[in-house]
Amino acid sequence: MNKKIIITIICIFLVVSGIILVKSISKGNYKTGNNELSTNKEIFTSVQKAVMINNQIYVETENKIDIKKCGVCDGKIDKQVDTDTMPTQNNESNFGIDILYQIIDDNNIDLRLDEGWIRFTKI
Repeated sequence: MNKKIIITIICIFLVVSGIILVKSISKGNYKTGNNELSTNKEIFTSVQKAVMINNQIYVETENKIDIKKCGVCDGKIDKQVDTDTMPTQNNESNFGIDILYQIIDDNNIDLRLDEGWIRFTKI
């Protein structure tokens, strides 16, 4: 066989292998060691609690905040999208409305949920 045929066969093999790998990852079937890779689609269809405030998305950290808060909140969540959707507008969540929030710093906010103040962090 000449070199052009060998190179062509190798290129075809690499392209087909890449296509198979991409399809496997997009179906969520690809594993590395004990860790399964997630796709963006999986992340956003099994999304955790999220809010958009000041054009930033924040997600729940499940850290309950026991520190006493000052009496003034910075805002209220007044719009809601489906639970499997990320918020796209300010003061919008994917889990409820009429929720007060307090901005903590550039990366964190606290929301007043039924279980108390819960920390959300910017993604």
